[in-house]
Amino acid sequence: MAVTTFAQVEKNVHSATIELFPSELNFLPLRGYAAEAKLGILYYTANSNLKVDIGNTMEIIKINTGGTDENIKVGIEFMGYAYSTSYKGYRLQISALDGFFGGHVSYKKKHTRYDTDIRFRYMHNSAHLVDGSYELDLEKWKEDKLPIPFTRDFAEIFYAPVFYTEQVTLRPYAGLSWAARIRPGNLKRTMYMAGVECYSGKQIGVLYNSPLFLFGSYYTQLAGLPEYMLSHNLQAGIKFGKWNEKGLNLYLCYYKGNNFYNEYHNQRISRFGVGFTVDFPG
Repeated sequence: MAVTTFAQVEKNVHSATIELFPSELNFLPLRGYAAEAKLGILYYTANSNLKVDIGNTMEIIKINTGGTDENIKVGIEFMGYAYSTSYKGYRLQISALDGFFGGHVSYKKKHTRYDTDIRFRYMHNSAHLVDGSYELDLEKWKEDKLPIPFTRDFAEIFYAPVFYTEQVTLRPYAGLSWAARIRPGNLKRTMYMAGVECYSGKQIGVLYNSPLFLFGSYYTQLAGLPEYMLSHNLQAGIKFGKWNEKGLNLYLCYYKGNNFYNEYHNQRISRFGVGFTVDFPG
């Protein structure tokens, strides 16, 4: 009769294919896509308004399907972005807020010179007008803009291979989103997204032992809000740290398209901004 030793049990435990709370994200947040967990502030130069991002993505389970080169991860996401239009009484006046929560399943396969990254998410998005849009003295909403019950519960999938060379790290991507539940009812359920991110392969300098890299990104989406129209987001800046590690981003941004604050989703806007974000990929 075979006898199982403590050493054999310990070996089996260490060779298990499931890991809880892994330390890295399979799929890094897309820089130009508003519905991503970010931490930072974007300042609009024309009107001194702010876009404030607060959010986090956390991996819960990692399943190793091909040794160290292939895995599937399951995680949760909570985030929101707020529109600050003024500063009054020693506090920011927040006029609009979009909140998101949900979860994802991501797949990564490492090859010699590139990675295959795929992410599926199911998210709830609701939008709100808040106190910065309300005239307390007059007891009315500013510009007679009343809150609308905006809701979008959506499933989406992105394919984003990452290519590595000595000169550049390149991540093109494409995605598709479909909403199972929408309000108002005249919104289109399907949205199409695409873009590319580019990071310099060689550092351009060092600041306090942190390497500096250039980066750029372009994001576009075709969404029916209610009519199908394109939106564009272009960014360029400097990353303090490597592209897939923790660090600080300083960047310039130009956006043209439907307002990404969904209480104003049918407005077409054009904005230039200066901002920063903090990367925390696990």
